[in-house]
Amino acid sequence: MSDYKYIEVPNQYEFQHEPNEYRLNDLAVFELKKKGYEAFKSTSVQPQDKNIGACNTLVMDIEESGILSRSFILNFKNCDGEIVYSTIKGTGREKDNQKAYFTAMRETIRSMPEAIQAKASTTEVIEAKIPDSAETQPIEDDQQTKFPDEPATADRPALKFDYAQKTNQGYGIVLKEAEEVEVYNNDKLIGSGQKSSTGFYLIETKQFNGVGIIKDEIFIIEYRDNGELVRVELHKTF
Repeated sequence: MSDYKYIEVPNQYEFQHEPNEYRLNDLAVFELKKKGYEAFKSTSVQPQDKNIGACNTLVMDIEESGILSRSFILNFKNCDGEIVYSTIKGTGREKDNQKAYFTAMRETIRSMPEAIQAKASTTEVIEAKIPDSAETQPIEDDQQTKFPDEPATADRPALKFDYAQKTNQGYGIVLKEAEEVEVYNNDKLIGSGQKSSTGFYLIETKQFNGVGIIKDEIFIIEYRDNGELVRVELHKTF
């Protein structure tokens, strides 16, 4: 798999009754990223160099089986539909379908080797957009899918935000190197963002996913909550 740069996860598989049912596809992307792979859903913004000149993207297919339990085998296919890598079978035995699917997905992906980025480079996107509400809700099923909490206040220096809401409490932004940002809520780290080639920041947090942009010394974040567009303005601190 080290010969390929990206993994694309379809937004719906044959066994699913609707796109991203049970948020399983979101979970797959999340777990693949934790293993070091550059993964994205087929409905998300696409890397600018995807399959340009040569096939550099594998598509993740799922063999689903089971009646009293849910089992997955993941097959990663190249541009010719050939299987490059297959995982072991992962099985979820919980009575709740979502929990069983999540267990099966985690078992399969965690059996995979850590990613070796033989062709490492910065991922660029063609465009930035506000995702649909089905794509913006963070995965919150249990502790394993959440961002790690910040160390206790006594163990770290006081935060100094580059952008913050004009309230004593609320969202704050810290600018990092390599055009990255950290997103905080009430001094607690909730996520991060990466600047794309279009100038937008792709924001991923455990509370929402959206896009951000700096305009007139204001960091503007927009995301959807139950279909409604939410706009957050964080002003530059001096």
